[in-house]
Amino acid sequence: MHRYPYRFDSWRAPLDRTVYGLSLVGILDAAHIAIQKQGGFEQGCTGFSSSAFTGSVFDCAAVTGSEAGVFLGVSNAIWGLLFYAAVALLTVAAAWNFREKRALYKAARAALVTGGLAYTVYLVYYQVAVLEQLCILCLVSAGIVVLLAILHGIDVTLSPVPTTEPSSTMISKPLREIAWMGALLLIVGILIAADAMYFSDPEPEFPDVFAAETETEAASSREAPLPTRAEEEPRAAVAPGPPAECPYDPDKEPVEDFRRLINLFDPTVGEADAPVTVIEYFDPNCYHCKTFHDVITPVVHSHADRAFFVFKPFVLWSHSIVQSEALYAATREKKFFPMLEAQFEMQNPQTGLSLEQLREIAEDIGMNPDVLMQRLESRLYRRTLEQQKNEAIEVGVNQTPTVLINGRFVATESHTVECLQSMIEEAATQ
Repeated sequence: MHRYPYRFDSWRAPLDRTVYGLSLVGILDAAHIAIQKQGGFEQGCTGFSSSAFTGSVFDCAAVTGSEAGVFLGVSNAIWGLLFYAAVALLTVAAAWNFREKRALYKAARAALVTGGLAYTVYLVYYQVAVLEQLCILCLVSAGIVVLLAILHGIDVTLSPVPTTEPSSTMISKPLREIAWMGALLLIVGILIAADAMYFSDPEPEFPDVFAAETETEAASSREAPLPTRAEEEPRAAVAPGPPAECPYDPDKEPVEDFRRLINLFDPTVGEADAPVTVIEYFDPNCYHCKTFHDVITPVVHSHADRAFFVFKPFVLWSHSIVQSEALYAATREKKFFPMLEAQFEMQNPQTGLSLEQLREIAEDIGMNPDVLMQRLESRLYRRTLEQQKNEAIEVGVNQTPTVLINGRFVATESHTVECLQSMIEEAATQ
């Protein structure tokens, strides 16, 4: 009975030090997941928008926000921290207790890693087979667990190392081991603190942007079945036929650094280095945006090779928030236009669309409705919507639809196919 535990009685410096080092790397990874999850993975899985892991396959928000992202009501990021901390602590205990208890600590560590490996296999399966989405940070953690399991397998197969050193030497060695382990742990703590500080940009407060409808808005909703734009004639933006001239808005200052308005999640058409950038601000529950969509669509088709089109949700009502987030989620799967057109078709300006209606749209356009719901629940795009609306307000956007061509506001009377095409052609030659 005692032969198997006895195999863990030896301190194998290269192997056990590697186990300790991997556990610290795991702590860093789990802490980074927790930090990014708290921020909604706003800048992709790793936290940097320039990361290669920002495509549709890698969606850490969907993975960590899924049913498999929690265990017993606790986030897997926290469980990961506890797991790696326990492995590190048992390794330190094994280094210090160099006599009869070492085998016990190392055997407990091996059992912990075995359980961690089983759970890791389940999580990877869930990502690949169920969600069809991957979290690169979670895969890094999975790789660490696999390496830990391999090292413990090697530890079991090796024969015990006989101890012939005097007691004084046996005491000094654990002290040296504990010293360098403590130094590494201090470094890891500093790195985690730096990571938290770097990504601790507090969410700005936007008291008026996503607040519930004011009494004035609610009253206007009851008076008219459709939202109206205060400073324009209801159908001026989509009047048939070109006007005599196609002016820009003389009351709005051009936005010189208009490219800063474009963010990572924005749906786009065309090449980013095109000579002309067209930005449209819209609300999915805005009736005029729905009619203007029939104007901008042929312009996109005719000038996608000469202009870069950017579509930005600009929420006017609280019930437009989730619909706008659904548009961003659809963009990741190249389903923005099907999602937008379906929302326009089912448009209900007074109440917006329900989650069940958004789920039905996802099914109809070929999206995974469960993944969509997970993304909406994670509020991945909420902060982006808040920030970009306030940025838009700062540069002069105050209604929808609003169109900018190379930073210049297009006048309402120029919201026609002919005007937009001619204005793009003119801007391309400047």
